[in-house]
Amino acid sequence: MVTTAVQVQLTDEAVELATGAKLLAVATDDGTNPGFALVRAAAIALAARVGSELLLVDRSTASRFSDPYGSGRWTGDNASGYSHGERPLEPVELLKIGRAYLLDQVAEAKQAGVEAHCWLPHGVGTKSVAEIVRQFHVDVIVAPDAALMASTPALRRHLKHGLDDLRLAAGPAHLAVVSSAGQVRPDRT
Repeated sequence: MVTTAVQVQLTDEAVELATGAKLLAVATDDGTNPGFALVRAAAIALAARVGSELLLVDRSTASRFSDPYGSGRWTGDNASGYSHGERPLEPVELLKIGRAYLLDQVAEAKQAGVEAHCWLPHGVGTKSVAEIVRQFHVDVIVAPDAALMASTPALRRHLKHGLDDLRLAAGPAHLAVVSSAGQVRPDRT
């Protein structure tokens, strides 16, 4: 369960932005970073409010040098039936690659009435944002605003060029941002 000291507040504009969305996406981690926890809680609340599904993108697996999937090109268990990132991971796959904490986050979303799925990025930075928008037809990306990013080193590392690069990578997807006060609003570009 997400424990944040901040209460999530959905603005009417954020709800309007996400209304009709089939899929929202949010970056997450192994549950240790309060910045990711707050943004994840906001994404769950927004998805529950508008009735969309949620794609949890595990940033803690991002690497320039390794494939996060158990069935990657260079792994010994490259058997059929395992995801290479072309689809969200099944629960058994999450367990086999040591990502049980994602099952806890899926259960947390389910408790809020949201169907959630998990995906691991290939590489670092905003390349994976463009990949999920294209591959899974993400309608809305929920992300930290600049102030929250600046106050949270892990968020800053993963989005080192900030919201400008995220806006470019998001393409046709809308962007909802979460403040350090927990307020969710549309990105104002």
